[in-house]
Amino acid sequence: AREEGGDGLKLMGDCMMGKLVKWLRCVGIDTKFWGNKDYDGILKAAREEGRVVVTLDRRLAARKDAGIVYLVQTHDHKKALSELLRHFGITFDAQNFLARCSKCNTSDYHRLTQKELQDLVTEGKLSDKVVKTMSKFYMCMGCLQVFWKGYQYESAKEKLADVLMLKEKIVAVDDFDSDEEQDVGQEQDVGQEPNLSVGASG
Repeated sequence: AREEGGDGLKLMGDCMMGKLVKWLRCVGIDTKFWGNKDYDGILKAAREEGRVVVTLDRRLAARKDAGIVYLVQTHDHKKALSELLRHFGITFDAQNFLARCSKCNTSDYHRLTQKELQDLVTEGKLSDKVVKTMSKFYMCMGCLQVFWKGYQYESAKEKLADVLMLKEKIVAVDDFDSDEEQDVGQEQDVGQEPNLSVGASG
């Protein structure tokens, strides 16, 4: 199996890499998740999209048609994150913290207006109490998840700092709008019950 690093790294985790995929997205790495054991499918998709396959499966990595595959050396997703960052020469940048949606990998967020927030409250898709408590809300344009800065956001930073063994706390730039602070980290899928999963993979 061959490996490569460099700028513009794009990964694809196989069906055993679910938790690791979320953490990779949390540090800003473009990572897709392949949810089944269709070896032909994941290899084909990775080739077409120019992605490195990340796997624990030695049989997959050993295939002659595997292309670019990285064989993870540990089943511990926390250690695996550090392993991948080290292998590909990636230094964690706080500006990239939660730059990608941990649920769908999209990096496109929309700052919700007061009218949009009230519409979501009226439709029963967002709590009026939360809207009155927090000041800024963002919607992932990929999966329509709504984010705001709450306990889960701080928890995710603490867990990531622990995983990466950082000596100082993560101070994120919080910049989806580029000119003002973002409130992001707590989340709710507007089509379902509240799903507070940011950073919960640790």
